[in-house]
Amino acid sequence: MTSTGRPLVRLAELEIDPAHLEAYKVLLAREIEASVEKEPGVLMLYALSVRGSPGQIRIVEIYADQDAYEAHLRSPHFLEYKSATAGMVRSLRLIETDPIMLGGRPG
Repeated sequence: MTSTGRPLVRLAELEIDPAHLEAYKVLLAREIEASVEKEPGVLMLYALSVRGSPGQIRIVEIYADQDAYEAHLRSPHFLEYKSATAGMVRSLRLIETDPIMLGGRPG
């Protein structure tokens, strides 16, 4: 797929094995930090848990465009994260979105 020049926004819904939750959160934080620091096309990654259900993780992902997302999937830090967390993730659902309005404050 080629770049559209529009931001790509997706939501990831994960269920993490409770026995591995703390280790998963460490690996996720490391992956997010590396992605934001090393990949200019990664505009934002926010990881959240559903209140009262800490193993239900939601990640809001915003990339500059489709090409940036595809580059992220090939990055060494993302591939390391996927490999290290494979046995921790009980389920993963990726939700494609059509952004209506993206706003925020600089910094």
